[in-house]
Amino acid sequence: MYQFDIDEARAKLPDLIEAAINGEEVYIAKNSNQMLQLVPVASPVVQPRKRKAGSAKGLFVMAEDFDAPLTDFEEYQ
Repeated sequence: MYQFDIDEARAKLPDLIEAAINGEEVYIAKNSNQMLQLVPVASPVVQPRKRKAGSAKGLFVMAEDFDAPLTDFEEYQ
């Protein structure tokens, strides 16, 4: 855990940001009272992988009667 006064934090802000990104607890205090905590917003944005057509082939099976009328709903037809 790191705790810095506002003026000291202003001078070391890039280092404090890097420490927060790396998982350290970083607090900024005023008159020895913790006022702020630096935390990363979210994990870095990961580019999605390119999709490949047919990559799930054979993983799904559709029943022969998939689109047949359901007997439970005959009264509504």
